[in-house]
Amino acid sequence: ERVGPAPTAAEIEAAILRGQELALAAGRTEIHDMGIGPETIAAYTRLAADGRLHLRVYAMGAEADADRLLAHPPTPAAPGAMFTLRGIKLYADGALGSRGAALLQPYSDDPTNRGLVITPAATIEKIARAAVASGWQVAVHAIGDRANRDVLDAYAHAGVGPAQRFRIEHAQ
Repeated sequence: ERVGPAPTAAEIEAAILRGQELALAAGRTEIHDMGIGPETIAAYTRLAADGRLHLRVYAMGAEADADRLLAHPPTPAAPGAMFTLRGIKLYADGALGSRGAALLQPYSDDPTNRGLVITPAATIEKIARAAVASGWQVAVHAIGDRANRDVLDAYAHAGVGPAQRFRIEHAQ
């Protein structure tokens, strides 16, 4: 992705429509698309407006776009809407297999490594606080025990309650 050309709007739409075909053929009626950028958001919006989106999509924008997203209210959860953008996807840590999950204790086979912090707890708290105030939801990838603790603490400090429906993704 870093070295190739960015896909065009037509290529993004074609990829979405092909994915939709596969999902519908498998009996799926709704998907979540997590951490998408502005070009993909625009493509979904166009496809829904044109009546070409036949699969319900609940989307979360990318962390890199958090400030821009939080400056506007989320898409209302309208009955029958094919595209809903209501959340922001964050990453607290990496993966367990690559020893990137943020742990409280070092990895047993790598005593100098406690994993990676991708998004600091203070940033998660700041985004969560703004999301609570503006009606957005937040989902944070947090695999390691340290990352999960940091996310739960950030949510608590930001005043997140059950009504906000914030979540942790991939907790292990």
